Amino acid sequence: MAFTREDLAQALELENAALSTVLQSGNLYSEVVLSAFHAAFLIAAGDLDDAARYLDRARTLSTGTVTDSARAYIALHQAHLAHRKGEWCTRGERLREALEFGRHRGGIARLRWAPEAMAELFPVALEEGIEPALVGALIREFAIAPPSPTAEHWPWPVKIYSLGSFAVCLHGAPIAFGRKVPRKLLALLQALIALGGNEIPEQRLVDALWPDEDGDTGHRLFRVALHRLRKLLGNADLIRQCAKSVTIDRNRCWVDAWAFEALLRNRDRARPDCHAAIELYRGHFLPTVEDAPWLVAARARLRGRFTQAVTDCGQALESEARFEEAIAHYQRSLEIDSLAEPFYQGLMRCYVRLDRHGEAVATYGRLRRTLSVTFGVPPSAQSERLYASARPA
Repeated sequence: MAFTREDLAQALELENAALSTVLQSGNLYSEVVLSAFHAAFLIAAGDLDDAARYLDRARTLSTGTVTDSARAYIALHQAHLAHRKGEWCTRGERLREALEFGRHRGGIARLRWAPEAMAELFPVALEEGIEPALVGALIREFAIAPPSPTAEHWPWPVKIYSLGSFAVCLHGAPIAFGRKVPRKLLALLQALIALGGNEIPEQRLVDALWPDEDGDTGHRLFRVALHRLRKLLGNADLIRQCAKSVTIDRNRCWVDAWAFEALLRNRDRARPDCHAAIELYRGHFLPTVEDAPWLVAARARLRGRFTQAVTDCGQALESEARFEEAIAHYQRSLEIDSLAEPFYQGLMRCYVRLDRHGEAVATYGRLRRTLSVTFGVPPSAQSERLYASARPA
């Protein structure tokens, strides 16, 4: 309890007293378990050398005895210790041992005693392909929180794709709707995502989805739809309602649009590497949904951030004279958004720098036709200047 309250000083004091009692009793099992517990507290306190000694002792005591199954738990803490020390090879060896040993010797249940170790090590296990199916099952069983809202490959209970298409996956499998698609429930889910999913006022959702209903009827329809949506997603706690506002639990639900924005917020401004975010943007936000006030602002914001991310990343490649890579980057991005004038401008700059003036002129022609057909407007003055620099003298 002290450790859970993050009172490490009291936790270690009580643990020392417990260990002293156990050593006097000669109870082998309790000594093994408490030694491993003590090591976990020491790791949290940053005393890694002492933690290593306690874990070595616990391993020696348990090997070849009836407490042998505790080695899954011991190996997990040794992997955690190696992780904190930056000893990657040892970390992988011990983590693999913990999972394999626990699976075959019945020690998996004891891993629930090490939530901190699991939270730090399970993302590593998934990334390195160490028992991924078992790790996914343990994450779900022990409700291990994801390391980041951007971790697409974490075994989320619910994953929602909204960029370029709309799809809902439950435990990794696309949801099956049967003969009749519950359009109103999906619209409620889409509105929650578009509005940010955090403390969205109930009235705002009622106004968005039931604008023609009177107050009481609109709120009744909203409550019914919310109840049915929770059942559809298979988790009553996924969407919380408190003080007439609604929140989606981001520890249980991954949304590509939210991950896209989080990656852009967390990027290194000095080195605008936006590749991970750009890869998530597979198309515009909820493209099959008709324009609505709750949707338009989110779609425009995400599109604008995509345009800026592509431009920043492309200009970084240009500044390093990596023009062929920049050309491929702009061309891929144009496949997603053929109306983004900055992408054409980037292509023209690269072609000019490579003395491929004909391709720069052709790019300008494509831009001019696209803008004329779609909006009835000419290219910007900046594009005209790039075109002038690309034309033969």
